[in-house]
Amino acid sequence: MPRALLHLHAPVPELPDLAPDELLRADLATKGLSESGCHLLDAHRTRLRNLGCVPLAAVRHGQLVWTAGSVIARQKPPSAGGFAFFVLEDRLARVQVVISPDRLWQVVGVG
Repeated sequence: MPRALLHLHAPVPELPDLAPDELLRADLATKGLSESGCHLLDAHRTRLRNLGCVPLAAVRHGQLVWTAGSVIARQKPPSAGGFAFFVLEDRLARVQVVISPDRLWQVVGVG
């Protein structure tokens, strides 16, 4: 019968539960996705609502609104007319947005 080379009987340490935003960061850093059900915008929803951002599910065709979402796809380079095309998602909805060249500078986080 083979003998074990190491006999480790270390006690399992007590660890505090992670806050939802910490768990999300850990999931994304280690796996590139979240199994916890958290979304990147969850920690910011109240602030976004207070700023007047419209949830993506409430955006209607042709509306000019302030909204927020994770960019999951974008056209590179923009069109010949300078228009940019993005797909945004915010857990509940995905929308394709067209941003005119005169508004593109106002888009935060696009690089």
